[in-house]
Amino acid sequence: TPTANSPPTPRPVSLVQSGDWKLMEFLEDGRLELYNLREDVGETRNRVTEMPERAAELHSRLVTWRAEVGAPMPRRNEARARDARSGKSRR
Repeated sequence: TPTANSPPTPRPVSLVQSGDWKLMEFLEDGRLELYNLREDVGETRNRVTEMPERAAELHSRLVTWRAEVGAPMPRRNEARARDARSGKSRR
């Protein structure tokens, strides 16, 4: 069980940067985040809904690159998912 002093749980993410733009794909749920690093260096304003075309173009580049290099992708841990549904913790 996490406590206030526990380090954050790392989340698998894949990202691509092109010029001022950075797109992140969170691999657990497929969520996308898009940031303009010149205007928002702290990455506080997700622009994915404002700029769906740019997000789609960068996501396509990311997916293509992963396929070209054979990037290993995380797989769902079914035992952990079952435990999460039942309220159990695996540590």
